[in-house]
Amino acid sequence: MAAPRCRLVGIAGTNCSGKDTAGDHLAVHFSFQHASLSSVLRDEARRRGLGVERPTLIQMNVELRRELGPGGVVLRAISTWDSEPYPGGLVISSVRVVCEAEEILRQGGDLLFIDAPVEVRYARSLLRPRPEDRITSLADFIAQEEAELAGLEGPDRPWLREVQRLAGSTIVNDGPAPEYFRAVEARLGLIFPGVSPSPRSSSPAPGRRRARTAASSRPAPHAPEL
Repeated sequence: MAAPRCRLVGIAGTNCSGKDTAGDHLAVHFSFQHASLSSVLRDEARRRGLGVERPTLIQMNVELRRELGPGGVVLRAISTWDSEPYPGGLVISSVRVVCEAEEILRQGGDLLFIDAPVEVRYARSLLRPRPEDRITSLADFIAQEEAELAGLEGPDRPWLREVQRLAGSTIVNDGPAPEYFRAVEARLGLIFPGVSPSPRSSSPAPGRRRARTAASSRPAPHAPEL
């Protein structure tokens, strides 16, 4: 009997936009296995006796792609999928490099791009439990992001603007969590267990903001024009 085909979802986005949060939601409520590429890189860096600061993880990703091929990190994650406990499929979060996004699309997967206002994301970054993830000022946060949006030192480094283009649309996570989750589900054609689709579900309550999907032509916040 042929092995079941894995439904594959890749989640990319700006820093602290809610990528892992969306992956965890799909894991808990839709039986996806969640693999974060950031966690894979941290684990590999520790295994090699290295630190887990952001520049180290970026370099680790470059080295793994040289060892495994351009899409090798994604293919390694796919190889870990176990259909028995995770019949929903595999969600891979923290996609930042073009060759990783292209591999997800080549495998027939969906690619989401998540964004939120930069001030909101910086505030979220200060609440992260990992000290190495915290940036001391909003100006430094924006400067790091602009570099990753524009492309860091070549095509095998983070290039979020191009990954955003490949995704085709952007989910803006600037409202309550339930609205963000519904936007992710709608983008993937999922129906939350126990909830029936309603013609009114796409309209926010008066005075409320909701996570929305924007066309990819909309530049990410503070993205330099290319």
